[in-house]
Amino acid sequence: VAVVIAFCGFLFYTNKSYILAPHMKQMGEFEKIRRMKSNPYKTTGNILGDADGKVLVYIYSDYQCPACSMFNIIIHKAAKELKNVKIIHKNFPLDTSCNKTLKYQMHPGSCLLAKYAIAAGYQNKYWDMNNILFDQKPKNEIQLLEFAQKSGFDIDKLQQDAKSKQVEEQLQAELKLANDNKLNATPVLQVGLKTIPGVTPYSELEKMLLEAGAEKR
Repeated sequence: VAVVIAFCGFLFYTNKSYILAPHMKQMGEFEKIRRMKSNPYKTTGNILGDADGKVLVYIYSDYQCPACSMFNIIIHKAAKELKNVKIIHKNFPLDTSCNKTLKYQMHPGSCLLAKYAIAAGYQNKYWDMNNILFDQKPKNEIQLLEFAQKSGFDIDKLQQDAKSKQVEEQLQAELKLANDNKLNATPVLQVGLKTIPGVTPYSELEKMLLEAGAEKR
């Protein structure tokens, strides 16, 4: 009886700690995020993390990419729970209307969303627009503008900037950076010399950032 009790206790412990099955922990993390209807860690402004953070994290994403939406929550959690980290978003829309290196269309309309994200930065609302695009998932430009107006944007300026030459040039610069790094999908994480495609589980991301010099808040 004692042996059975001990064995059951061992199974319970390993199930809870995931010592024997780390992939189960990752699956649990992903499932928890998948169930979230919005990002509970979202922020406002143009800066995610600490403005003077020494650990620079680059995220390449597409606003119509479901995996990017999940990873967006993970990186926001990292910014909230860790200090000395600064997260920088780079647009990599998989849309042939602006990304001319693509051989076929993947996410039509994502170039326009990227332009609105960049334009939002001119009103110090980059991450506010990020929240709208990932959480609200506007179906078209009209709906996007409705959400933006409710969030306090200057709509006239937002539209003008989104269609400006300056925003187009910035988007092309970000696309060039992604293509120079030979990226071909989203999301992609870059920390130091590490480039990691796909959604990195929070437990792995936290460990990586702590090793790079981040600290828990």
